[in-house]
Amino acid sequence: MATFLLAAPLGLPVGLPAVEASDDGLFARVEIAPLKNGLLPIPANMSVAIEIGTSDRDTLDRELLPYDNNLFLVSAEPLIDKYARGLARFPKGDGDTFQPLGHHNPRGLILPLAISDGGPAAGEIKTFNVGANAGCSSMLPVDKTSNRLKWCRHTKEKREVPSVTLGTLLQWIGNERPIEFIKIDAQGMDLRVIESAGSAISRVRRFQLEVISDDCHGLYVGQPRCSEVLLHAEKLGFSPAAEVFCKPRVPRSPKWRRTAWGCELEVVFLARGVAITEPLKRFHKVAMNGCIGMAPNDAPPSELNGTLVMEGAGKWSRDGHRVPDDGFRERYLCRKRLITS
Repeated sequence: MATFLLAAPLGLPVGLPAVEASDDGLFARVEIAPLKNGLLPIPANMSVAIEIGTSDRDTLDRELLPYDNNLFLVSAEPLIDKYARGLARFPKGDGDTFQPLGHHNPRGLILPLAISDGGPAAGEIKTFNVGANAGCSSMLPVDKTSNRLKWCRHTKEKREVPSVTLGTLLQWIGNERPIEFIKIDAQGMDLRVIESAGSAISRVRRFQLEVISDDCHGLYVGQPRCSEVLLHAEKLGFSPAAEVFCKPRVPRSPKWRRTAWGCELEVVFLARGVAITEPLKRFHKVAMNGCIGMAPNDAPPSELNGTLVMEGAGKWSRDGHRVPDDGFRERYLCRKRLITS
């Protein structure tokens, strides 16, 4: 097994091989980001956000940085192709324009690392299960007993990836800096990742986790569901940005309980005394698990004001616009307590 040196302020130690070939893999030690006095080069006057699990879409360099000019983003993505595409999003002139090491944005760094629980401060190598659908890739094995494996059943590769805890990443950012927001999409590992911050969790003001509704199967072995996640978050000193019902208050068919739209909630948690900011409201997306009641599906338009209209596979709008049915024969008009749709 090859080992990786993840951070070395004075460069690579003399004597360690730069490239190693094993029976099943080729490994290289490369510099992935500059450090100054052991810290990532983040301007002192900027706020900091972190993204764990960047992949190709719904990334904070596109969805958050444009809305906050005082924010610097640190992203982590262990899949090399996704990491490369992140670097390729750096705005360029012509093809020969200089790009600072590790930057995927003038106000952002991306690191080819996994963030996980446990292990030494210098990091360790862990096995990453790469799915046929990249969004299903996880350090956790797929739960073959789950009834939600349409997209995530098959693992194409097992890769060895360098990983550190969130606490180590926070050390590289600086022990005194508050963290305005952490977005975590670690496919079943979300709770363990935020808990890996250790005592540094006191510096975190807000975070988002992907949470599985209590009435749904998880996708991975050992993946916690909503009630357990909310309990652990409360112990850390955090509560949801708006009320979340871990089991929807209205009955729904088994079809809904097998979909990502019906089962996977994106919950923003706030530290005690911390408010949600306007740019972050749209990251709290809990669909039916935020409803306090239902309107009849033939309600007149006057009764739809302030409701969330859901039809088909999780399609909704605020104004009662009805989208085409795509095989789901239920329609929900949801009187809502969400801060965003």
